Amino acid sequence: MTTAFHEDVPPWRGDSHQLQQVLINLFLNAADAMTSAATGDADRPKKLRVTAGPLDPEDLSELNAVLPRRRKGDTPEADYTLLRSMGISPPMKGEISSGIRIEVEDTGPGMPEAVQRKIFDPFFTTKPPGEGTGLGLSICLRIVESCGGRIRVQSEEGRGTLFTILLPVFEERDGAEKNSHC
Repeated sequence: MTTAFHEDVPPWRGDSHQLQQVLINLFLNAADAMTSAATGDADRPKKLRVTAGPLDPEDLSELNAVLPRRRKGDTPEADYTLLRSMGISPPMKGEISSGIRIEVEDTGPGMPEAVQRKIFDPFFTTKPPGEGTGLGLSICLRIVESCGGRIRVQSEEGRGTLFTILLPVFEERDGAEKNSHC
């Protein structure tokens, strides 16, 4: 296993136990994929890479794009969706200005596209009966989304799998960082 943790990762104050659950599930799935690889893949080195760093501007844009545009303090007759989506109004309390990107990559057999489309569905599994419930990645998705984040998968058969987690760090107006969504 190789790790790379950037020094400039912003502090995240979400539920560390839930994040731990997500990461452990991804690690166990990666280990399972690499150890149960087909005979032809047995010669390929088994590597797990974990990195953590700050979000890049593209990741921030993705997270901010999915934020609800009507805010708690908005008056009922006002809808600032268009202005906020164009970036005209100043960031409001709770909007994302920084975050964390975590990557978990393995050298397992990879997944076909049809499997990638279903892996976050509850009870979907590629394991034989009795070896998995198909709930692990579904729970990971719910945990990450409950924190205001996103989880993505990239995989190619014969080349391994990469999971990317984007977690926002919400800032209060006075500058104190807070994660109120998780």
